Amino acid sequence: MDVGFVGLGAMGRPMAGNIAAAGHRVRAWNRSPVSAPEGVELVGSPAEVATASAVTVVMVTDEQAVRAVLFGQDGWVAGAGDGAILVQSSTIGPHASRDVARSCAEQGVRFVDAPVSGSVGPAREGR
Repeated sequence: MDVGFVGLGAMGRPMAGNIAAAGHRVRAWNRSPVSAPEGVELVGSPAEVATASAVTVVMVTDEQAVRAVLFGQDGWVAGAGDGAILVQSSTIGPHASRDVARSCAEQGVRFVDAPVSGSVGPAREGR
């Protein structure tokens, strides 16, 4: 499966690497320059991630960052086709999550709220 990842920070980097290690093709983008985890291809924008992926995981710092990477210039939604799947794992509150879900639905995007718990260790270990 072609999987996208937006956000390769402390949690996102090991998560994307684990998805690649499981045999999926992963394309990713990060807001600041980073090296790619093994098996992950970096692309130039969140929109490029969406264009190349059946499903995309977003793991960024907060609500403002989620909105920027999804709806900003070259944002993920700009590249997402009708029926694209977005898995939102960033730390945002339930009201923000519902608002983002509504905005995604207006664009024909399927939204899954998938908050994570734990810390970097479980992310590295794939738990």
